[in-house]
Amino acid sequence: MPGGISLGVIGGGAAAVCLIDELARTAGAAGSLTVFEPSPHLWRGRAYQVDSEVLKANSTPDDLSVRAGDFKHFERWLAARDQGAGGRLDTQSGARFVPRAVYGEYLEQTARAALGTLRRRGWHVDIIGDGVTSARRVNGKVLLHTGRRRTHFVDYAVLC
Repeated sequence: MPGGISLGVIGGGAAAVCLIDELARTAGAAGSLTVFEPSPHLWRGRAYQVDSEVLKANSTPDDLSVRAGDFKHFERWLAARDQGAGGRLDTQSGARFVPRAVYGEYLEQTARAALGTLRRRGWHVDIIGDGVTSARRVNGKVLLHTGRRRTHFVDYAVLC
């Protein structure tokens, strides 16, 4: 395992994407990152799975950026993806709402890009398809137990 800190991210939905994107943008020394997510819909969570183009996100693109301080990140991604056509205008408000599945695609691509950046910087990255069932401090580390009765030690655990 490389030097530096070790992080355990519990949950692989939108909050985890926000954290990992920020980590990729600001982290200094290499470390290790382990994401625990039992769902087959990594990064999308329940809300943003591929299900129907009819189901729209409940916010406008400028309110859905995963990047802290960059409210246009999702809008730029939409523009690069489909020349800004991501969603239809709401006839009542005039606001644009994109399909939830499109937002899920944004989450997936942003997570993959951030993980790639971390790996290129020497980070060790593991994605574990299991949930964390308990966590406790042991000798200055966090001991995580999974549903498959495996254990993992990390310096910091983040509940996402």
